[in-house]
Amino acid sequence: MARNILQNELEVTLGHFADSVFGDKTKKKPFKKAALSLLFGIFRSGSTLVSDIVRALNPDELEPPKELRERCSEWLEQRDFTSSLNLWMKNRFLSGVKLDDGIAFDNSDISKIYGGAGMEGMEMGHDGSRSEPHMGHLFAAATLVPSCNVVPKPVYVKLQKGKHGPLDLLKTAISTVMTATESKPIGVIDREADAVDFIWWCIEKTYRMVIRVRHMKRDVAGTGQNVAQALSDKPWRNIRLKRLSGDEQPAAVRHMVVQIDNPDKPKKNERSEFRNLLLVESRFNGKSLYFYVTLPESEFSDPAQLAHRAEQAAQLYMNRWQIEISFLRVKQDFGLEKARVRTFKRLENLLFLCYLCHIFTHFVLHGTDSFEKIVKVVKDNFRNVCLGAVAILGNIRALLGLRKVRFLTGRPPGRRRGREAASCERQLIFSFV
Repeated sequence: MARNILQNELEVTLGHFADSVFGDKTKKKPFKKAALSLLFGIFRSGSTLVSDIVRALNPDELEPPKELRERCSEWLEQRDFTSSLNLWMKNRFLSGVKLDDGIAFDNSDISKIYGGAGMEGMEMGHDGSRSEPHMGHLFAAATLVPSCNVVPKPVYVKLQKGKHGPLDLLKTAISTVMTATESKPIGVIDREADAVDFIWWCIEKTYRMVIRVRHMKRDVAGTGQNVAQALSDKPWRNIRLKRLSGDEQPAAVRHMVVQIDNPDKPKKNERSEFRNLLLVESRFNGKSLYFYVTLPESEFSDPAQLAHRAEQAAQLYMNRWQIEISFLRVKQDFGLEKARVRTFKRLENLLFLCYLCHIFTHFVLHGTDSFEKIVKVVKDNFRNVCLGAVAILGNIRALLGLRKVRFLTGRPPGRRRGREAASCERQLIFSFV
């Protein structure tokens, strides 16, 4: 197939990106060829099927060459594309983390119905996106979650065999990120992490965490009341939260300090050990959310600081949804769950390659020297590729999701036709991401 200018530019920029991620490994020609071929194949095809990757590399072939399919499978089995990504994310994204930045931690999975065509080490578990049992593997991720409409930055990812031990996997992710950032950020976790032993672990590690309450019947105040009843006599404070779109959401919060006891039973003649915990209720649109907030003991003596932490917890949990968006983009944009590989090693490589493509698309491509040329190619060929029914629907939906769109117009064309008149015609400018 004849190579066009866009393919050349993308391969060059992907090559530079691969050099920055893999370092010395990309100096070896076999490794660099494998990395670039797989990255470009996944980026172009939007699929992790080996046959689709090979077809993207050889679009003129009706049937992907068997030899190249086998070679791609060997690359996924024999190469290591996983060890360098977390180090790159640490140096690129975590190094700039500031005090009180929010980092969402969550588990997701690569699930397959009917056993996933024999993938190695799979276990039965619950697939949250489909609300039904599936076979698969669990992975944990951490993502920087800003409050505005900004693409969340992934800072850590780890895949494990099977679906057992989700809290242990979360602990590994939290410990790795907090150690790398000297515990500057505040972690945000959804309801699956409100187990007492997990909360106690966060307190013992002095990690500041916001954990949504799942078990509402607990007597957290020691008065025989559940979580909602314990907060019922506390005063509300009106606040305004920032939505991901940038709009403000009127809300109210209230809080109280409760105590949690050590889940490990004390030995005979030993007293139970207790720690302070902040309980927060956030209410908007007629619905209440409840959070446990772990803080250093020194902050519990300052009422103003506790009020600030309560408001901060409400905002950070609203920002947490961005990690779900990150999972969606990685899985759908690059067809992660289409993978049909038999060994865990190949699946792990595919997961990390999909994250590399995601990072390249959203955080690297726009800062390269080739970006302006790529944008110009897209604009110059807009009518050729973007006016089909499916493509134009996707573009319109993307623009409908923005708060503002550009619409450039000039004076209506007069009698004279030509370059001047044509330049005055109305233009709808589509952004290229």
